[in-house]
Amino acid sequence: MPKYNLQLEIHLFFIRNIFRIAVCGSLGLLSIPLKGQMDASFKYEEVVTPLVKQYCVKCHGAKKAKGDINLEDLLKSELIADHFKSWELLMNMVELADMPPDDEENQPTESERENLVTSVKELLEYTIRENAGDPGEIVLRRLTSAEYAYTIQDLTGLDLDLEKTFVGEAVGGEGFSNVGSVQFMQDAILERYLAAAKTVAAHAIIGAGPLKFYQDPGKSGQELYAINRINQIYQQNGFRSGAGEGAEAYGIENYPKAFYAAWRYLHQNTLNLGVVSLVDLAKEESISPKFLNHIWKVLNAPSPSFPTDQIVSIWKELPKPNLEARPSMEFTVREACSGIYDKMLNWQKTLAASTIDDEEYAILTETSFYPQGAHPFSVQLNKSGTDTIEFEIYVRGVSGSDDLKPAIIWMNPRIELHNEGEYIGGHPLNQYADQDTIDRLNFGKGLGGEDIRRKYFATSGSTKLSIKIPNPENANSVTFEVTPTLDVNNGDDCMVRIEISDGLRARTENVASTGFASALLTNPDSPHLDQWTTGVREFALNLPQVSHREAAPSDRDWIPEPFDSAYNKPERNYYHTAVKYHRDDRFLTETILNDTTKLKLDHAWTDLLTSFDFHNTIFRFVNNKYQLQSPVSTVEEIDPIWMNQLSGKEHERVSHLYTNYNHHLAKLEAAETGHLEEALQFAEKAWRRPLANTDRNRLGNFYNTLRTEKALSHENAVRSLLARILVSPEFLYRIETPSVNEGIMMLSNYELASRLSYFLWSSRPDEELLRAARDGELSVPENLAQQARRMLTDRKARRFATEFFGQWFGFYRFDDFTGIDTIHFSEFTDKLKASLYDESVSFFEYIVAEDRPVDEILFADYTFLDQKLADHYGIPFTVDDNSVGKTKLIQGTRQYNRGGLLRQGAILATTSAPLRTSAVKRGDWILRRILNTPTPSPPADAGSLPSGEIVPDGKSVRERLVAHRKDPSCMNCHTKIDPLGFALENFNPIGKWRDAYLDGGAIETTGVLNDGTEISTMDDLFAYLRQEKNTFYRNICEKLLGYALGRSENLSDRLLIDKMMQILDNDPRFSTLVTEIVTSKQFRYKRSQGVESAKYPKAENTDSKI
Repeated sequence: MPKYNLQLEIHLFFIRNIFRIAVCGSLGLLSIPLKGQMDASFKYEEVVTPLVKQYCVKCHGAKKAKGDINLEDLLKSELIADHFKSWELLMNMVELADMPPDDEENQPTESERENLVTSVKELLEYTIRENAGDPGEIVLRRLTSAEYAYTIQDLTGLDLDLEKTFVGEAVGGEGFSNVGSVQFMQDAILERYLAAAKTVAAHAIIGAGPLKFYQDPGKSGQELYAINRINQIYQQNGFRSGAGEGAEAYGIENYPKAFYAAWRYLHQNTLNLGVVSLVDLAKEESISPKFLNHIWKVLNAPSPSFPTDQIVSIWKELPKPNLEARPSMEFTVREACSGIYDKMLNWQKTLAASTIDDEEYAILTETSFYPQGAHPFSVQLNKSGTDTIEFEIYVRGVSGSDDLKPAIIWMNPRIELHNEGEYIGGHPLNQYADQDTIDRLNFGKGLGGEDIRRKYFATSGSTKLSIKIPNPENANSVTFEVTPTLDVNNGDDCMVRIEISDGLRARTENVASTGFASALLTNPDSPHLDQWTTGVREFALNLPQVSHREAAPSDRDWIPEPFDSAYNKPERNYYHTAVKYHRDDRFLTETILNDTTKLKLDHAWTDLLTSFDFHNTIFRFVNNKYQLQSPVSTVEEIDPIWMNQLSGKEHERVSHLYTNYNHHLAKLEAAETGHLEEALQFAEKAWRRPLANTDRNRLGNFYNTLRTEKALSHENAVRSLLARILVSPEFLYRIETPSVNEGIMMLSNYELASRLSYFLWSSRPDEELLRAARDGELSVPENLAQQARRMLTDRKARRFATEFFGQWFGFYRFDDFTGIDTIHFSEFTDKLKASLYDESVSFFEYIVAEDRPVDEILFADYTFLDQKLADHYGIPFTVDDNSVGKTKLIQGTRQYNRGGLLRQGAILATTSAPLRTSAVKRGDWILRRILNTPTPSPPADAGSLPSGEIVPDGKSVRERLVAHRKDPSCMNCHTKIDPLGFALENFNPIGKWRDAYLDGGAIETTGVLNDGTEISTMDDLFAYLRQEKNTFYRNICEKLLGYALGRSENLSDRLLIDKMMQILDNDPRFSTLVTEIVTSKQFRYKRSQGVESAKYPKAENTDSKI
């Protein structure tokens, strides 16, 4: 069978579908001129055209187009509104008598000037009135790289950094990348989209549970995602009072809460609780109802065994309710319940004190109770630096009665000495201890006065012995060795706990200390041993110390058979590196988890154990350990006939593996149908609309073909299906289906949801927005406004701050900015760039989310700083627990020459040259970005300024600019630009404040605009901008509308923009602009095919008359 080429298949699929959509969509792109009124046509032909030809085309024609304005082309346009901004600029200059210039001999009369201006204005106003609200052309818009990345993030929950996968994007319309007319789809771009789709699909988790996505791809992602889910379920629902090496206890409040809830249930009538159930009380205590039910049964079981009876008796002795002292009573009972838990924990630790391997952390379970007749101790003692070493021995009977007096014979107690790892000698304790210790221990005598070996000693009852020995100078390691055993002839027959501690290193909760050892001793011939063992194991089963074992055992944890659990042995080490995981959570699953969570846990374990060669690894180990001579190497290949010929442990091990493997395989197969349906649900979310039956059939057939004809596995077929969904036009394009009916029609609810979400979030609609679309709510303008207000306060509105304001003001992706010489400005590091970028984005996020007045963009007395940026700016920064490494709002920054857009470091850096500031760039930026007053490109012979701040001829940059402005061809622009930029000269190229240039010269900030306005300081600059506030307001209205619609401003938008301006005068909050746009006809409607262009035409083509 030839290799299946998914890439070619998806490529052909894309071409077929985009052609279908483009043909349908193009019907709505046809522009058919409107037939104008005869008086307006007359004015255009008989007034405008002749006057423009007579007085303007000499300098602004095809042969000579000063300022890049060619009025001959303007006159040729069939639609006057095609270039309405050029007409407005032209008429403004004619009205102010700036054009024709004073030195031009051919000047219009005042009457001609007035007639020209009035005629053009009337033509434009007529078009505005007749076409107000026209939504403009339907433009097939592709997701920008940022929109693609955000959408994938919202679909999968992952930030895969896909934005930088794609090539740089052009901007259009009002200066943004979301304009369809500047977006193209070439083969190379489609290849990148396909690669990105495959990357996303590789992160899909296709296991036993629902289809999910994880940060790591492939099988490693499946393993990590599974272990994270398992650990999360364990920690959220389970408990452990002790843990393996490096771990922490958690869930320890569950037992006290359960004891308290059980007490309330017992006394529910006295407490006036009414009709109440264990389930109700469990919910009040935030514990599992199943767990509380279990505890209730344990506490009320008849004739509980030891040591469970110790816990039950204490619980039954809790005080009865006293309603007159209810608050203090409840506190007292809760405290007592915590005491019961402490007692229970003490029993658990006491009875788990003896383990097979001293290195293993002791946790009491029903299979880990190992009492011994004798136990050898070896305890490394602490050389404290004093003349003596002191250690302690504890003995305590633990069979449930304080009256028991166990007798212990301590055999062969010795002190062993080592130096630098070498053995240098040893001494019996009776020859090495101090005289007081020797006298107290009475070496060589038993408790009945009988002789025992002279090196031995005996003790009676629960006791604490303190032993002192000299601190040897010639040894750096001192070890105490002894083997205690029960002496039932001179003491009671009981279980005994023995602990030996160096007195300085207490036993930790997480790992056995080298200065501590413990053991549990009993008489192996005791008639009570079976009863004790049964009782302890019931205790461990019903009131366990841990609800589960950790999925990945630590170095000190027990590991399962057939592996040798001894610490630091080859089999154990192999287990930790190759097998890694073991499931032991019966108490949790049977006694705590509800059915839903248990199913999730089962799915996670299946995903974990099928994410790597788990079963085969164990099978190979068993095969080698038991020399099975298996004819196959994988569990999948095992022949049941061969397996059933095995006997004993060999059959048990292999049969368990075989059954477990097929169990998990069946779980995976059972999930396949669900995965296909979830992939279709994923398509609905990705395509931002419900799937039609044809869509479902098309995608389902694609999957079936991959399985049957291409022989792909279920996992690979689903990944291919996901890739196909993400490379389809329905995902890559924001499709608004054109109607075959003529007229202007409202967008569908799902199209409105998509428009709104990509406007404010640069991503797909969330579930709330889709619900509103499904319920038909978005066709009501107020509902759209309500959704917009909600979305502006969402964390995802930060994307709007990045995409809209970043592209508008030029700090977009500033963290990648490389326009500063980092050798000269070494502090301009990636970390500083990130802080500067975060300042700008956080500032605009605050403007949006907090619904601030839009004039604060320029005049705010606050900014956002982290510690690094505050140090860079020289602003005091108070660090608290909530601000370490974070950006926070800083008020009152005007006193530090900060606050607002113009004083942000990202803006100041992007408007600088690599080695110096640039008054020209900064002034031009203010004109273009703030005041929407573009200046023409400099002439080819304009010359250039020096790259650095200090130049050999001694002339400053400002002096060179002054000389440059003497050229008449340069003066007109530079008198508009330079004074605005010089007002910011106190900020160096990376945004730091300075009071002098590098050569010590004073900062020059004074300039005079072409209208005579003098600007000497930043305060003057801000005063000037306040005078131009309406210009800025109009600019933000035009930019915001253009960004929302993905196109340039149309003349038909003028009434809407005028209305937005009026709103700003009364309520300058940002949300008022957004809600006005989203409820406008431009936003909510689209043109259908055959609708004429919303632009005023000339009555006839005038080419022959020019």
